[in-house]
Amino acid sequence: MIVFFYMYDCRQKSRLMQGQFDNHLRKKWTTVFMESS
Repeated sequence: MIVFFYMYDCRQKSRLMQGQFDNHLRKKWTTVFMESS
């Protein structure tokens, strides 16, 4: 049972990290696009 919660927690964390990374890339490319246009 503890292992299940640990795996679930890791999955939630990795999803959170992925979301932050996607937001970072989106902001970066939006800035580049705005500056280039």
